[in-house]
Amino acid sequence: MRKHQVLRYVVVYGMWLVVMAVGLWLLLVSRDVVLGAVARLLVDDSTAHTWQLVSVERFYMVGAGLLWLMMTVVSEAYLRRGIDRGGLLRRFARLLAPQLLLLFGVDAALLALQGLRGGPLRWLILIVELGLGIGSLIVARGAPGLWADMKASDA
Repeated sequence: MRKHQVLRYVVVYGMWLVVMAVGLWLLLVSRDVVLGAVARLLVDDSTAHTWQLVSVERFYMVGAGLLWLMMTVVSEAYLRRGIDRGGLLRRFARLLAPQLLLLFGVDAALLALQGLRGGPLRWLILIVELGLGIGSLIVARGAPGLWADMKASDA
């Protein structure tokens, strides 16, 4: 295998690790939102409600964990195919954009559940998630004017 080919695989698996990490972060933050929403529905502290909360959390984690696992397997193959077919950055952005935008939505819901109490860092995180999500969406969709301007300026 040539050095160039090995470097491409290193880049692919680096991208794959980023996709997996963002997916895992989304899984953990969404768990907090689900727990917070269910806890608000179950106002009193009875034992039955505690068991309901625990069961919702466990079922959610199993279901969302299986989805995350399937996504990691599919995304690895999808990114690896990008080595031969080209468009690796666009494939990476297609995987990352929905996750970042979902993460923004889930993080905003968590902030709302907590009564919009958060310091400036919390709001900065939301802005970064939204900005990166929109940026990834632009790369994934392939804005022709943007790419044409970039290529013309490189020449």
